[in-house]
Amino acid sequence: MKRIICAALAVCTIGLAMASCSAKKQDVQTVKDPSCNFRFDCPENWEVTHTNGMLSAINPEDVSKANVTAFCFDLGKDNENKSALEYWEVYKKQLSDTFGKIDEKSAKEVEYKDTDYIDSAMHAKYNTTIGKDVFCCETRLIIFDNKVYTLTLTQGAQTEENEENYNNHTDEFAKIVKTFKIK
Repeated sequence: MKRIICAALAVCTIGLAMASCSAKKQDVQTVKDPSCNFRFDCPENWEVTHTNGMLSAINPEDVSKANVTAFCFDLGKDNENKSALEYWEVYKKQLSDTFGKIDEKSAKEVEYKDTDYIDSAMHAKYNTTIGKDVFCCETRLIIFDNKVYTLTLTQGAQTEENEENYNNHTDEFAKIVKTFKIK
């Protein structure tokens, strides 16, 4: 009798574990860019677009249009031997030239312990101001095989009204970054 009860419990446990795994997978969509050979998962309800070699995933339910953009480009001969953190200084200047003032909150090197294909990676948090609007951003730069892969979270103008939403998207961005893979 004990064996039958143990077997029944084992079957129930396995069934619940499998249902749990499949339920988690249904909440996300895998976004791929074949031209850059990368992929990542984002929330299933986010709208994904491909434009000019860039992927964009936008949360349509968010009034500030929080979005994640991803793209890659050649590192270039001038930057061949730079780490991601060193390249961030080059990239930050390009952002500043394009969007205006960049108010860096943090920038640090990060490690990918489970992969052998990433040469260097870093993560930055910063704000940029365009006109009267402040945009809160996070960027993950990854260098692999003389290419820069970039994932950026942009949260529309930060106000008291959307402060809580921005924090929620930061958590979602961390999950997106965790699923990022280069094929």
